[in-house]
Amino acid sequence: MAAGLLLLIMLVVVEARPAEATLPGKNGKIAFVRQGILDSHIFTINPDGSRLTEISTRLIFDSDPTWSPDGKKLAFLGSTYLGLLRGNYNIYVVNANGSRPKRITVSQTSDFNPSWSPDGKKLAFVRQSRKSCIYTIRVDGTGLKRLTCTKRVASDPDWSPNGKKIAYRGTDGHDEIYTINVSGGTPLNVTNNNNVFGGDSTPSYSPDGKKIAYVSYDGHDSEICTINAKGGTPVQVTYDHTDASGPDWGSRP
Repeated sequence: MAAGLLLLIMLVVVEARPAEATLPGKNGKIAFVRQGILDSHIFTINPDGSRLTEISTRLIFDSDPTWSPDGKKLAFLGSTYLGLLRGNYNIYVVNANGSRPKRITVSQTSDFNPSWSPDGKKLAFVRQSRKSCIYTIRVDGTGLKRLTCTKRVASDPDWSPNGKKIAYRGTDGHDEIYTINVSGGTPLNVTNNNNVFGGDSTPSYSPDGKKIAYVSYDGHDSEICTINAKGGTPVQVTYDHTDASGPDWGSRP
């Protein structure tokens, strides 16, 4: 019974927060999650399929790996069996070779969506309890700061290239893209999706920080759009009858 419950919890978490494979820089390694029957762990592999390496930890459930800007560390979502039963997940950081794993956040609820600052010194993440809020924290686990916690539910944080702002999805019965200064303050409502059945999500800054790519749902399907980081008229990039998702605005190779 307990094993079945753990498996159900893990499948729900994986379904709700799919693991992302990330490729930092030229010829970097790919980090990904391998799902077992009652556990999941992070691996790295070269783009040509060589040197598969398990980034082992003492945890049971590892997910959501994301590389630090210099490619030397990985931030990820982790939990134990007891944590899974309690719905408790925290953010961890580990060296790229799997050494020196460190728990960064200490929460009795759920922390997820880790996102590195451009200088690699901080992480933005989502803490979910009664509602979801955006926090930042130093990679050594100090300096926890809550950025958003209004009646809007916040998720999908993405740092601006200069490290001064964070874009995110804010939900108050309707999904919109917002930005907020890392120092705090009043969020800026960037998008204005007027479709009662629609919403905007998963923002990604352009390399120069002047625009944001995001997913816009119009009630029928999801398409990729871009908009000036300060707001304005959106530009639809994709046109299809299937759903587009997961924009990640990279630099020119």
